[in-house]
Amino acid sequence: MAKVGMRLQMMGKGLDVQGGVLDQKFNTWNTKRNQFMLTKNKFIIVIGILIAIYPTYRWYWNKTSMDYFQSRCEQDAGEFIYRTVENVEGLFQMRPRDPRDYFTRLREGDLPEDPYGHTNYEARKVESLFVYPSKNRNYYQYLETARAPNAGKFYDRRFPTTKLAEEPKDTGEKYWRYSYFGPASDWGSLYVTKQISDLQSKYAFTWREIRSEKDKRYGVWEGELIVKELKTDEILGIKKGFFYKNEQTGDMTICPKGKNDTMVVDFISKVLIPAEITNGGEG
Repeated sequence: MAKVGMRLQMMGKGLDVQGGVLDQKFNTWNTKRNQFMLTKNKFIIVIGILIAIYPTYRWYWNKTSMDYFQSRCEQDAGEFIYRTVENVEGLFQMRPRDPRDYFTRLREGDLPEDPYGHTNYEARKVESLFVYPSKNRNYYQYLETARAPNAGKFYDRRFPTTKLAEEPKDTGEKYWRYSYFGPASDWGSLYVTKQISDLQSKYAFTWREIRSEKDKRYGVWEGELIVKELKTDEILGIKKGFFYKNEQTGDMTICPKGKNDTMVVDFISKVLIPAEITNGGEG
């Protein structure tokens, strides 16, 4: 009987030990569960706060980025002419633009470099801008560029396509010179072009995009159209503009307003005034 009592006593102690272990494990689990629930509740509260303040944040961000864009416009945008030159016969395009369609790229979110200053006409048919006779202004006798003929085919009845009076000959020189030949038999104009190794132009134009880290943060692009004298590298005039895209809404705008297909030549001809040509313009 004594042995049985001892065994029962030992079993009781074992059960007490096991019960204590279970209690300890339960308490540990319960503590972790409480900690998890507390963390979960905090997370839910944080998400709720974020959802509540998001419209305010979005409004504030949109207002801040637009305010920044408008501030840049007011301070820096515009036309700045430092010196004009009269009786200019021709000029050199130092940096041709990407001929891919501007509006397609905007719709697809693939913004070209300097989206403010980029136009399809300068990118695709720059000779039509500069050596096409116009009743509104004199035109240049020639344009020199590194862009080969038919680089970026483009057709639009609002503006003449380039029609070459003769097949261009690729002789391996670095540049091409475009000159007006005369009206085409059907409509539009004829041009002649030849490859050259040396420039005849004394003056040139180029462009560049400028973006600071703050510009990138607020969706702003600055662009400059620059007119210069080749020999001295003197800057004769600069046209500055800005492009803005709201990354949250996709809205886009520019400054200054009034961008059009001929804005490049409109500005350049104020700085480099074309020599008069006696045969007048077509339209």
